[in-house]
Amino acid sequence: MDTLIRPSKRKRFSSAATDIHGITMKSVQNAPAFREVYPEFKKAIGKKVMLIYNAPFDARLIEQTVDQDGFE
Repeated sequence: MDTLIRPSKRKRFSSAATDIHGITMKSVQNAPAFREVYPEFKKAIGKKVMLIYNAPFDARLIEQTVDQDGFE
């Protein structure tokens, strides 16, 4: 699975964040929302162990988005 996610609440990314990952609001304007890809994401990870470069940050954002969108 390889996709960008369009933020549901954020109106812009900080320039510092864009400097780190190169992603701009323009690059996500036509990307799917998290709720659109969550079923595929959940199926893809299943019970696998995920290795995440910035795990504390990314895990927190995934958990917040799952809660925000009402998924389990």
